[in-house]
Amino acid sequence: MRTTSSRTLRRIRALGFAGLIAGSAAVAQDLDPRESYSYLRTVEGTVSITSAGNGPASETADVNQPLLTGDQLRVARGSRAEAVLADRTLLRLGGDAALTLTRVAFSGDRDDRVTTLDLGEGEILLQVGDDALGDQLPEIRTQSATVYVQQPGTYRVTTDRGGWTEVLVREGYAEVVSDRGSTVVRAGEVATLAADRWGRVEIARAPAADPLERWGSELYQQAQGTRTTVVHVDPYLEYSAAPLTGYGDWVYAGASWAWRPRVASGWRPYWNGRWSPTPSGLTWVSYEPWGWVPYHYGSWFVDASYGWCWRPGRVYSPAWVYWHWSDQWVGWVPIGYYTSYYARYGFDRGFRFGIYGWAGGGWGVYADWAFAPSWCLRQRDWRHHQRTGRDLERLEPGGPHRGIVTTETRGVTRERMGRPHEIVEDLASRRGTAGGAMVDVTSFVARKGELPPRVVDAVGVKDGSAIAGTPLAPRTASAPRSDQEPGWRSRGSDARIATEPAQVPGRGARLDTPASAPTGVRR
Repeated sequence: MRTTSSRTLRRIRALGFAGLIAGSAAVAQDLDPRESYSYLRTVEGTVSITSAGNGPASETADVNQPLLTGDQLRVARGSRAEAVLADRTLLRLGGDAALTLTRVAFSGDRDDRVTTLDLGEGEILLQVGDDALGDQLPEIRTQSATVYVQQPGTYRVTTDRGGWTEVLVREGYAEVVSDRGSTVVRAGEVATLAADRWGRVEIARAPAADPLERWGSELYQQAQGTRTTVVHVDPYLEYSAAPLTGYGDWVYAGASWAWRPRVASGWRPYWNGRWSPTPSGLTWVSYEPWGWVPYHYGSWFVDASYGWCWRPGRVYSPAWVYWHWSDQWVGWVPIGYYTSYYARYGFDRGFRFGIYGWAGGGWGVYADWAFAPSWCLRQRDWRHHQRTGRDLERLEPGGPHRGIVTTETRGVTRERMGRPHEIVEDLASRRGTAGGAMVDVTSFVARKGELPPRVVDAVGVKDGSAIAGTPLAPRTASAPRSDQEPGWRSRGSDARIATEPAQVPGRGARLDTPASAPTGVRR
């Protein structure tokens, strides 16, 4: 069933950038809080990615890099990688693997509700949990077969360019459909499909774990060992948040639990990394090994005793920051820098998505902001150009040109990042909140305790339900999320079941499930 979110996202693509900005408030209300992006959690060796959004050129992939629908991953020989998919499946890839993320359920860039992975060659390992999202569990396609995961469990698929395919099930069970027919592979079994089109499918006892499986088990056990130290993080984020344990400490700050990284003096969030465009907006790719969860869920704030701290959250964003766009400089700062500050003044109704208004002032107003020249943001080596507002107050006279303060960066493509004047013009052409004209919100940026009524109306929301669970509503950002049923539905009576080749149904057909589940399957 299509949701309001799906319809809204299709409308967004049709309208283009200008329409995106105009409809940002409505879109925020419609977003499905389960949507996020897949990302690379671990990279050992060399992994290249050909992005669906950046043309045919491939680039070296980084840890914490978001993965888009259609991205192609290539793992070099002797290398390996681990990705956490948006549907919450753990995906590990061995050396020489070539994989395309054809569809990923609940990926923020598409409306897909089923995950389909196309394996060109090499070996992958899928760990599918009980909390997997989607209308059905993942399917993996090779040249000679399609593997339909039927239950949560652990699955290894290997293939070569000639079409030879091997499907091993450690836990759960899968159905393998090919020109030869349909075969159920149970826990503890391995199915081998020869390269010739009509060869038999051989079922045998699964061998001992191979190096990719042992590596995956090590990663999982390491994460399990940190569960007691990430109790403040939403359960479905525990695996991704496991690196926090080795790089920081939990402290009680700002009337709630927060995580403080063990870093050098002068460190600040959203500094050691780069910006990457996605359909959901400019996404922060952190170079810090722990940098996925703290930069995409919850928000950073400054505590008088501890400095920069991260308060957990439960709703994904490409980056929880405020932006300042001008024709010469682009600036950003964590949203929590403002929301935690204004909470002291009783501003508890929350802040809105979208364009706030114009802001000027000297560099001192932006002392804790990060800035970079607008022209360099799309370059990977742009970091030596970035400065804090405090540094620029010493180095540059005056301040940034009057710019636009916003949370919105959808429609900012890699090409547009090199033409900042277009972004500013598009933002400026949208209506603000008061009388059809944008408001000067410099007083908000300067963190004045008392804001003029017009500024309050420009930055605040009247109904906070749309921002619940986000840093824009600080009191709800870290509240535990209510339990939800898994997004996937057991195929039940819709499942394909092994048949002879002459009886193989079309790709969209389903046959009845046997009365009893295969042995070795979790119930």
